[in-house]
Amino acid sequence: MDNTDPLDGYDDLNESEQYILEQELLNRAFTNSFNLITKRKKMKDIVEESGGLLLSHDPFSDLFPNDLINMLDFFIEEEDYEKCAEVRDYINDLKRKHARKQKEDTTKELSEVLNNIIRGAKSRKKRNS
Repeated sequence: MDNTDPLDGYDDLNESEQYILEQELLNRAFTNSFNLITKRKKMKDIVEESGGLLLSHDPFSDLFPNDLINMLDFFIEEEDYEKCAEVRDYINDLKRKHARKQKEDTTKELSEVLNNIIRGAKSRKKRNS
């Protein structure tokens, strides 16, 4: 397992070598995130294979469609259209999931407001009786 920092010696590289390293790191980050999100690999497997965990997303936060746009753009640029299709489908699934949750949250909030109005009306009616 290689535990070295991939950016060690970065400043000693010429501009062309820095660009190549940056592209390699981007590829690794997007590929690792893709494999993690699609459940092709677990974090443990990625760490064991590469000696670290370089990702393009935060695996400990909820994933939103906009989080995956850069990944989609990267795979388009790489002309890896099979991954593009999977990322696109995943984005669409996330959009549906978040829209459904937003609708549920709105419905719950509206229900609470209506219940408070009804309780208030009942309370006023009892006081006036």
